[in-house]
Amino acid sequence: MRRMRVNNQSCKPLLRGTLVSVTLKWFPSPDGEHEHKEATIAVWCPYCKRFHTHGWDPANDGRYAEHRTAHCFDDASQFHQGGYYISTWRKSDPEYAGHVVKPGVAIVRKKATS
Repeated sequence: MRRMRVNNQSCKPLLRGTLVSVTLKWFPSPDGEHEHKEATIAVWCPYCKRFHTHGWDPANDGRYAEHRTAHCFDDASQFHQGGYYISTWRKSDPEYAGHVVKPGVAIVRKKATS
């Protein structure tokens, strides 16, 4: 999976999407367990006319894009060969308000001890 700045001209085609869910996971670390949240991003596919979902790190905001393999059902989709890049909506986009979790914020904390 390649991650790059959105202003890089090789980030094409770019599909922007909304963070629609968050998953909580616990990971061991040298100073105790830490909570880490991963998000799911939904991007609209212009070929399938439906949303495709992908995993996303909520610490990445609309300035970053990651390459993904297409989830297209339409065999005529031009995304089958090279995939596409995904990113979140930017703060300047009207769709930004739809995020369940605001992108660009690392959501990590230590596990509470009893």
